[in-house]
Formats: sequence, structure tokens, C-alpha cells
Amino acid sequence: MEGLNIRWMVSGDLDRIGAMSERSGVKIPFVKMARKPDMICVVSELDRSVNGFSLYRLCPDKIVIKHLIVDERFRRMDVATGFIMRLVSKMSSKRSFVEAKVSEYNLDAQLFFKSLSFRAEEIVRNCDESQYVFRKRLLI
Repeated sequence: MEGLNIRWMVSGDLDRIGAMSERSGVKIPFVKMARKPDMICVVSELDRSVNGFSLYRLCPDKIVIKHLIVDERFRRMDVATGFIMRLVSKMSSKRSFVEAKVSEYNLDAQLFFKSLSFRAEEIVRNCDESQYVFRKRLLI
């Protein structure tokens, strides 16, 4: 999307991303997560208006997407793809893959990750729902 800017989250973004996460039905403890040194939150904005965010964790060997939420008015406009491309560009021989867990009920997210060459490599079974672990590996 032309004019889309992805930048680090600042404290002034909390109200907007909190509202987005509530509308999507996800409760995220931002303050608790932001205190962790390995957690990073970036936001996307268009015309100085935040329209999505990504919360991810830098592990020694991988990048783990914890949350990826886009305002419903901006879906299917490559906002989420922009977040993923940014993370993929950060892969290296040290961090050789990007990983995301997706609910078995979230077909849209499964198809989204598949369209970006992620593969479902594992199933995590929980008592109320299972999750697919999607990974995109660095080709060496």
C-alpha cells in the first residue's frame, strides 16, 4: 500500500492499538509485554493514523509473531503483508525462521500465512482449541 509507514510503537499509540485488539476479540497485556526486553511492537500508519500493529519476540534462533492485528477498514490492503515482509527481512543465519501460531478455527490467517510461503509444520493441542505452528524458513 502506497504511503504506508511501519514504525516502532510509542506510548501515544496504546489507546488506538488497545481499541483494535478489543474489536478483534483479543486481550493483550501490553504493559506487561512491553517490559520484556525481547518483545517488540511496531505499528503501521497511513496519513498519521495507526491502522495495525504487530507484536513479536526475538528469540536466539527465531522471530515469533505473538500478535498481528489490522484495523478491519484496512484489511486486504497489504498492511499485514508489510509487517511480515519486515520480519522476513530481519532473518539471518542466527535467526533463521519466522514463526506464528494460528488457531485451527482461523482459516483466514491460515490462508494468509500460506500465501506468504509459510508452512504449517506442527500442531499444538490445547484443551479448548488446537493451533497450527506456521514457519517461514530462511533458504541458505
